[in-house]
Amino acid sequence: VSAPSFTQDFKKALALQVLQEVISGRPASYLHERLVREDKLAVSVAVDYLGTARYDGQIYIHIVPKDEVPLNKVEQALRLSLLELEKMLKINPALVETAKKRLIARSIYARDSLIGPAMIVGRSLISGMSLDQVEYWDNHIDTVKTSEVLEVLQDYLLEPERRPVNGHLYPKSSQHSPAVKILENEDQE
Repeated sequence: VSAPSFTQDFKKALALQVLQEVISGRPASYLHERLVREDKLAVSVAVDYLGTARYDGQIYIHIVPKDEVPLNKVEQALRLSLLELEKMLKINPALVETAKKRLIARSIYARDSLIGPAMIVGRSLISGMSLDQVEYWDNHIDTVKTSEVLEVLQDYLLEPERRPVNGHLYPKSSQHSPAVKILENEDQE
């Protein structure tokens, strides 16, 4: 899903980064608990927000379903999980505060290496962020409100008009994928 980058809308990008952390920022993350442990529909789940781009940022949700689980069932479970998350955030804003603390702690630990800060500053400056935005990132993250996280959740992951692009990858030998059949037919010509 296309979303604002840090250079396009710094406040929304911060909220998207916190949302990513709420959804999948730890091994026992929200979506992992729901789709892997509780519903037993997937083997793994990850969410990436790529906000350090010159133009549009991107939100990627990666799900590896268990064998024999229909993809539409996994997609429906994802949608329901995100709707439930919206309700949870309204009731329990501590989820956002905890996510912000984890982000800030990781930022502090990243400064313990020689290359970590250089990579962060370099990547951020190349994408168009200012040195102040990078230097005071922890302070900026700390100002993100639960209402801002809810807004980006609704706008970029729940908005019906914002249809994500779904890609389904199958093994080459799979009989499930029309794309594989098309590719195999082209190879024979």
